[in-house]
Amino acid sequence: MYMCLQILPCYARSFDDKLKDLKKIPVLKSIVEENSHSSIENQPCNLLDYLSSLEGSSSSNKLETLSTSCRLHLDKLKPPVIDALQKEIASVIEKSNQSSMKEIKGLEERLYGLDQLLLEARKLVQEQHEMAQAFIQNQHRASDLKDSSVLPDLCQSHQHQLLVMSRNYQQLEDIRRRCAKAKEELTVNLNARLKWVMMVQRSIVDASSKTSIYLQSLKRIQRQFEIIQQIHSCGALYGRAVHEVLRRTEFSKAFLSWAYKVHEKMKFVLDKEMCIRKEFSSDFQDHFLAGLFNGLDDYPCCFIEREPEKFDDALPQVFNILFM
Repeated sequence: MYMCLQILPCYARSFDDKLKDLKKIPVLKSIVEENSHSSIENQPCNLLDYLSSLEGSSSSNKLETLSTSCRLHLDKLKPPVIDALQKEIASVIEKSNQSSMKEIKGLEERLYGLDQLLLEARKLVQEQHEMAQAFIQNQHRASDLKDSSVLPDLCQSHQHQLLVMSRNYQQLEDIRRRCAKAKEELTVNLNARLKWVMMVQRSIVDASSKTSIYLQSLKRIQRQFEIIQQIHSCGALYGRAVHEVLRRTEFSKAFLSWAYKVHEKMKFVLDKEMCIRKEFSSDFQDHFLAGLFNGLDDYPCCFIEREPEKFDDALPQVFNILFM
């Protein structure tokens, strides 16, 4: 990116001079006439006029303002701006990679401890249930016996069981309190981490929006840079193209002339050779001496069966224009 930003100002500074140079280079009339899509057909013009016609009538001044537009976009992508964006992206990445926020330390141990408390609570509840059933059974048994002498021992046993149930109830209350405290602590931890996730998400969205804006601006600069590069090479490439047309025109004429001669010469030599061989074969093939001379039935191949086809016919006729 930085290389592109360093090269672009050099092109932009000499852009106006290049446009002036393009005004001095005429486009050959024969080339314009052969391009029916051109809006300046059948009119003499220079390269700048031709390029302007390709831009469209609604944007005839677009080439003249291209360098200014390029500079404006470059100002938005100066190194300090890009450095600030890169620092912001690095900060967002660093925030999103905080291991202390991604995981809750000791969570597995806490959950294991709560699971053990749950098992203990279930055992206590089961024990309380069994003691309650024992109370009911003793009550029914005492009612059935109708013997008051068993009541003191029964009451003493019930008193002891009530003390055990009271201790169990206190343990259940302690387990409930510890579970509620653990739930509250986990809720606080999750809430803090959800806030952190929302904060990181907002930072990512902001950085992504800024990156998208700068990316679009960079793409516009890239398209403008491609146009500026083509304009800088336009004059030299136009000259090379004209020279290439002349070179190919001369080459095709010389090559086809030589190829026609080779074809005619080969055809004459080959026809003559074929006649001689056929005449000899007609006299020799049925003779008993034919078994002594192998290979006399071969014939030469015709490596050019037809005249060479013309090529380079679509080239513009610039030769006559230049030397009229």
